[in-house]
Amino acid sequence: MRTTAAIRRRILSIAILAAAIVALFVLRLVNVQVVQANQLTKAATSDRSVTTTINGLRGPIVDSTGTVLARTVLRWNVQISPSVAITDHDLDKHADEIGKVTGLGGGAVLSIIHQALAQDPKSQYAKIVDGIDATKLDTLTAFHIPWLYFKRVQSRIYPDGQVAGNIVGFVGAQGEAQAGMEYAYNSCLAGTNGTQVYQRGADNVPIPGTTRTTKKAKNGGTLVLTLDADLQWFAQQKLAENVKELGGNYGIVTVMNAKTGQLKAVAEYPSVDPNDPGATPAADRGSRAFQAPFEPGSVFKAITASALINEGAATPLTRVLAPYHFTSPGGASLYDAYYHAPWPLTLTGVLVNSSNTGISTLGQRLDDKTRYDYMRKFGVGQAPAIKFPGESAGILNPYQTWGAQTKFATMFGQGVS
Repeated sequence: MRTTAAIRRRILSIAILAAAIVALFVLRLVNVQVVQANQLTKAATSDRSVTTTINGLRGPIVDSTGTVLARTVLRWNVQISPSVAITDHDLDKHADEIGKVTGLGGGAVLSIIHQALAQDPKSQYAKIVDGIDATKLDTLTAFHIPWLYFKRVQSRIYPDGQVAGNIVGFVGAQGEAQAGMEYAYNSCLAGTNGTQVYQRGADNVPIPGTTRTTKKAKNGGTLVLTLDADLQWFAQQKLAENVKELGGNYGIVTVMNAKTGQLKAVAEYPSVDPNDPGATPAADRGSRAFQAPFEPGSVFKAITASALINEGAATPLTRVLAPYHFTSPGGASLYDAYYHAPWPLTLTGVLVNSSNTGISTLGQRLDDKTRYDYMRKFGVGQAPAIKFPGESAGILNPYQTWGAQTKFATMFGQGVS
């Protein structure tokens, strides 16, 4: 009886101990799955979660007819996990497939893998090639190679090359605006980046089906220029021919709609191809039309003439005797471009024959302040409204500082820029 009782006590003790162990496991399970569930899930997720940037596409630049002068296309960088690749039983086959699509060849792909592992036996990253297009991406994706992955990047292209290149500008290797309208209107063109999160395995390779977008990307706006791409191309061709023929260093042609002020062409030579700005000397990558002031010369006589007519100080038929050489009471000495006897001209004739002495004689009918005010009204000495980076306002010194020579020189486009 004593033996039976002892056995019963032992069984009871074992049962109690087993129940206690089970209860302990249950409590632990409840703690893990209920009490600490959210905390542990977040910790586990954070260890394998990767947040990446989704770049908003940069907006296009188009001419007044919608012709695209700059646009953004998507490209993909091809990357691999060498430490995973080396465990692939079909490594040679997969390397050949990658090499054929990328143009590197299977041997080069294998070499990249082995070189990465030689530097770090646990290497989880190596670059195969940058900037493949969507067609090649689809082909590579169809191979279902587990250690191959892709990074989406933007590429800026300029379909018409040098056409309006100095005006459109260009972006850097990382997509940052560098020059021209790309830089001036970056706030319009630049996209807003978004974010996405994916889970990665121990091999650092993304786990399929785990990617989710946490913030949507927003593409940039479209910048519409007043330029006409066809007219721009024609102006650049003719300008290049003439600069070369005359042995000039550079040239500018500006075509403007006089009624609206819209610029239809701003041609420059030399010009820059935004697809490869590094091929053009730095001095020729900007726009001299906006950044390099110069004395306008005789075309400026029209401004003096318009001021005379508008103020009632002369008419197109007002007569003047224009000498070859003119000396002002203040000591200014002026000449016409070539020798001639005193020349009886009308104001119209002064413009037709571009007489410096003729416009200076008539220009004395207006005081300095009046002529200065007219030049300001014509925009001289003021930056244009284009907002081109580094644009110059030109030079128009206050009339109070004009010397005797400058007073008359400003009547025919000198002493001002």
